Amino acid sequence: MDARGRFPFESRIANGLANLLKESGSHTDALSLYDKNVQQFPFDLFSKLGRADLLKRLGNYEAALDAYDQVLSVWPQFARARNAKASLLAIAGRLAEAEGLLPDVPPQTEDDWIASTFAG
Repeated sequence: MDARGRFPFESRIANGLANLLKESGSHTDALSLYDKNVQQFPFDLFSKLGRADLLKRLGNYEAALDAYDQVLSVWPQFARARNAKASLLAIAGRLAEAEGLLPDVPPQTEDDWIASTFAG
């Protein structure tokens, strides 16, 4: 059964296919689908996050930083996006900027613990 055809306005289904393509190594197809999903579902942060993650995996760090900025402009406290952006900034040697994205309280969630490994 074609879930995308049956539920064309369900962003999670569209994003799931893009995630499968990404994980299977079909990066060009995945990026194309993420771009389409971001356009079709402009308020779906997970489509934007998946796109940013793929750009990071492909080594396109500046485009990934821009993509994470788009996520954070809508949801500034989204820890997964903050942590991913901090890791890219650290790779670029922009340590002060990276540190500014990390929490300054004891970790309580999985994302907090991930961030604490950067700050440690």
